[in-house]
Amino acid sequence: MKSIRIFAVSALLGMGSLSAQAALLGNEGYWVDSWNQIVRNGSGECWHTIKWSSALAVEGCDAVAPKVEAPAPVAKPVAPPPAPAPAPVAAPAPVVVPPPAPVVVAPAPAPAPKADAWKTVLSEKPFRLEGASFATGSSTLLKTANEKLQVVVDAAKQHPEITLEVSGHTDNRGNKAANQKLSQNRANAVKAYLVKQGVAADNITATGYADAQPIADNKTVEGRATNRRVEVKYVIKEEKKVRVTE
Repeated sequence: MKSIRIFAVSALLGMGSLSAQAALLGNEGYWVDSWNQIVRNGSGECWHTIKWSSALAVEGCDAVAPKVEAPAPVAKPVAPPPAPAPAPVAAPAPVVVPPPAPVVVAPAPAPAPKADAWKTVLSEKPFRLEGASFATGSSTLLKTANEKLQVVVDAAKQHPEITLEVSGHTDNRGNKAANQKLSQNRANAVKAYLVKQGVAADNITATGYADAQPIADNKTVEGRATNRRVEVKYVIKEEKKVRVTE
């Protein structure tokens, strides 16, 4: 009982010095020792004084409530000064509208003349080598035929794409079989001459027709002479400038 009284007296004396010890810390909510350290119990908890409140809590001992800062004062809007009165506006001068200029209608342009256009025209060029170019009953060309055949040679060289059709013909006298052979040999002789002059052999066909295609009357001497012939036909593509009509 004596020790309890001593402790109670000590506690009362300690409470009497609360302000002094709390002043060492600068916070009256915690007990501090002579080294200005907060006193802790055996569990490590900080000892509170009877004046402790959450507002006096310090970090490391108790949860510290966040500080709420007062909002900054809002400046009152300043009313802008009144706008100055507008200056008097002078009356605008009257606008003089000139009369509209006369509209000149230009004449319509004359239609452009139609341009000439190139048009390809196919022209058939028949050539006839009379029977006098061969000896009678022979398929050997006479020298008189060379000048005539030169026309065909020149055309073939100028237009290498053309094809030549050589046909041999006889009158109606004599044996049919013999006439057929003679007409074919004469056509072959003309083809051989053209090839020798540089005309492509692939562009030449040679055919004998005997007396099947007469062009004159075989009852007369003149008609039979006309029928004994070799003809060369070829087609040339010529470009002529002609006006295109719509």
